[in-house]
Amino acid sequence: RIYERIVTVDPKDARSIHYLGMVHYQSVALADALLWVNRSIVLVPESPIFLSNRGSIALARGDTQLAIIDYRCAIDLKPDFVGIVISF
Repeated sequence: RIYERIVTVDPKDARSIHYLGMVHYQSVALADALLWVNRSIVLVPESPIFLSNRGSIALARGDTQLAIIDYRCAIDLKPDFVGIVISF
């Protein structure tokens, strides 16, 4: 609920928007997770963490192509980010 409040107060807080998406992902509400993480990526398109997590959501939804694209983009942005390699 805290992220929902933050997003209500500051709808451009990309980190809180992203965390809200990840809360939905952990709850297996994948459509909502994708919606919120996409919103965070619109605000910060160069975030390897946001892209990597969208890749994980896409993979969970069965969208392998989007997952591969997102993981590759995240790796291109930050090749030494271990979390991306583990996900991929």
